Parts: sequence; C-alpha cells; structure tokens
Amino acid sequence: MNSNHALAARIAALESLIVVLITTEAIRSPDILDEARRLIKAGRRLSERRLKKCQDGPEKDISESAIRAFARVEALAEFFLTGKD
Repeated sequence: MNSNHALAARIAALESLIVVLITTEAIRSPDILDEARRLIKAGRRLSERRLKKCQDGPEKDISESAIRAFARVEALAEFFLTGKD
C-alpha cells in the first residue's frame, strides 16, 4: 500500500469514526448535533485555508481529500438536524 492509499484509508476511517461519534452522542444529547455542526464547519474552514497555501502535489491532494471528507460529514450532520438530504 503506497502512502496515498494509506492516507486515503486513514481519512475514510476517521470520517467513519466521526460519524459514529456524532450518532452515538446524538442519542445521548440533542445539543451535540449543533455543536458537531460548528466543529465540522470550523474544521472545513481550516482545511480550505490550508488548501490555499498548498503547493501542487501530495499535500494539495491530501487537503482536497480532507475537504471532501468534511463535506460528507457535514451533510450527514445536516441530515440528522433537519431530516433532509
């Protein structure tokens, strides 16, 4: 497994863990979804800033992958909050 595949696997695993965490905490506390949404948006903004500073190559690919992962997790949190896709 080369480093790009290993990184993609780690991002996917982290994304899955975040989804599980949000789902588990949502069962315990209704306020966690709003907090999760704020944290996800903050993480996405940081990733977007990092992307602007990146050079072409693996660093840029990683930043783009992180932004896509944040978008997927953000969409899931919105689904839990609103019940709409």
